Formats: sequence, structure tokens, C-alpha cells
Amino acid sequence: ASHLRIGLAAVTGTQGGPRTYAVELLRALARLPGGDEFVLLADELSATAGTPRAHGVRVPIPFKAMRPLSEAFLLPWLARRERLDVFHGTKQTLPAGIPCARVVSIHDLAPMLFPETFPAGAGAWLRRTTAAAARRAHVVITGSETTARDLRERLGVPADRIAVTPYG
Repeated sequence: ASHLRIGLAAVTGTQGGPRTYAVELLRALARLPGGDEFVLLADELSATAGTPRAHGVRVPIPFKAMRPLSEAFLLPWLARRERLDVFHGTKQTLPAGIPCARVVSIHDLAPMLFPETFPAGAGAWLRRTTAAAARRAHVVITGSETTARDLRERLGVPADRIAVTPYG
């Protein structure tokens, strides 16, 4: 049986919900039967310790404002270098130039629905990168039917490309 090399990109820069999601997803996937291998592409790799069939590749972020550049330039290069079969952006972003099957988790469309709750620069970046990720992904994973509806209505993502997978 063939096995896949699955990359999970979790460049978070901070502790919080998206990091917890990525770490727990990695651990749950690694417990499944089969020979798939998992590569965590992240700025912090402690999640790979003791996780079977998983190894980490550090994506350096010298400071928070570097995250967009690190993602845009390093992730496509690392996806090639690691010979990934599947690339999963766990935090709403999916850079251009990923050379394999592309999955993205979009947790919500708050940057579009509630723009006033984000600093201007960060909000604009999040709106642009979330929309681009939804366009580039072969599959968009989200945690709720509400966000699935938002993805269809606000970003035009076809229903057959959305997988609703409740968290936990």
C-alpha cells in the first residue's frame, strides 16, 4: 500500500486556538492506522515530540511581521524539498506555488464579516490571504455549517470543495 507525505503548515507566531487545532490535528492523524508520514512545518516544533510518524521542519519567523514573507517564500520551497503529497494550511493561509494537493482550514470569515474588529493592516492581509487560500485549495475544511455557508456566499467556494469537520 502506498503512503502519503502530508505536510501540516502551522506557522502561528503565537499560542492560541489555531495552534492548538494544528497540534491536536497532527496528533490525531498520526494515531490513525496506515503508513502515512506527517511533516509539521511550523515556527515551534514541540508537538512532534513523541508523535509517531511525524517530524518537524522549522519555519523561522524572526519577528511577527515576517510571517507573511516566511509563508509566501519558504512554504512552497519546503513543500518541494520535503516531497509532500498533500499540503494542509491549518491557519487560513495557502501560499501560491504549492506543488501538490492543497487543503486549507478556514475557521471563520471574521476578517470579512467584522472588519472593524481587526487592525487595518492585519485585517486587509487576512481578507486577501483567506480569499486566496479558498481559491487555491482543492478542499476547504471548516468547523461549522455557518462558516461553510459564508464560504459559499462570500467567497464563492463550491459546496463540493467544502468539508465540514466539527472541532474536537
